[in-house]
Amino acid sequence: MFSFKNACHALAPWTDRLLGLVFLAGAILKALDINLFSVQIAHYGVIHEPVLLAAAALATLAVETTLGILLLARIDLRGLLHLLVLIVLALFTILIAYGWAFAGLKDCGCFGPIEMSPGISMAKNILLAVLAIVGFGGRKKAQPSQGVLFAGVALAILATTALTAFAAGRLQSVKPKDRPFAQFVFELDGRAWNLGEGTYLVAMMSMTCEECMATVPALNALASDPECPPIIGLGYEEKPGSAAVFYENTRPEFPIYSLGDQIRLFYSFIGESPPRFYLIQDGAERAFWDEIPPSPEAIASALAGKG
Repeated sequence: MFSFKNACHALAPWTDRLLGLVFLAGAILKALDINLFSVQIAHYGVIHEPVLLAAAALATLAVETTLGILLLARIDLRGLLHLLVLIVLALFTILIAYGWAFAGLKDCGCFGPIEMSPGISMAKNILLAVLAIVGFGGRKKAQPSQGVLFAGVALAILATTALTAFAAGRLQSVKPKDRPFAQFVFELDGRAWNLGEGTYLVAMMSMTCEECMATVPALNALASDPECPPIIGLGYEEKPGSAAVFYENTRPEFPIYSLGDQIRLFYSFIGESPPRFYLIQDGAERAFWDEIPPSPEAIASALAGKG
């Protein structure tokens, strides 16, 4: 005769390990590109401070790694482990729903570079919660020996420490508060550029962003205006070769310095989405405009301290 309790006991070893693999896979993928994940967290519209974004990313990594290892080892902690899994899944689902409803969230970041929509992610979390309930119902009555318990917890701590330390070492710098553009000193097109000295109009653009491409004609017009400060682009390259495609499609008449794939650094300068245009003097911002390049009159007004 079918019994839910018996079914849980039969399925629990498999559901626990499947849950563990899902949590661990998510943690590893996040760790490989922790900068992308910290930007994905920002898109939820809850945390914006760069330091807190990094802390939230590393904390998520630690929680997922710990749960994953304990689930794989089936150290259920008298049912507490499955309760923690349900709490974490509920919290993640609430955050995803909030980001989807109020911040236009498009990618939950659950598996790092593997894009997943909010709707699919919430459905996935409901399925994982069902697996956790089955695991709880079929948990082992006999508790593991102290040696096995100690070994399982020690392995979880070791794996968590190793993965979060690896991810922390990959975190990129973000926009400094004092003279944020002074860090950009480079050579481009045979000219030395030091954005910590002088006045410039800086265009922050993504090389794959259609909105950014659409602004190039206006920027070219500004570049030919003798009254406009020198224009320099700072471009984020999501993948190798995107800069070449950008140049071919837009024909910019001003230089663009590649930031490579430093996504966390790039997003710390642009806010919600590119493009953003900064008027800077000696490395400090005087004004900025989003989406549409400023007019010569707006630049002159900002330099005069009127806007």
